[in-house]
Amino acid sequence: MRYQSDNTIVAETEWRYNIYKRYSILAFTGLGKAFQSTSNFNDIDWAYNVSR
Repeated sequence: MRYQSDNTIVAETEWRYNIYKRYSILAFTGLGKAFQSTSNFNDIDWAYNVSR
């Protein structure tokens, strides 16, 4: 797999706004990074996703 390694950091959030009774707007975003050690942490790109 592409993002496997010894160490990972992941953050996710989901926001929901209720408009009227059963109608709502939902937004989700996530951010993650997989790295071998702290010495090469800054050399590796972040993987992210934003959906609406």
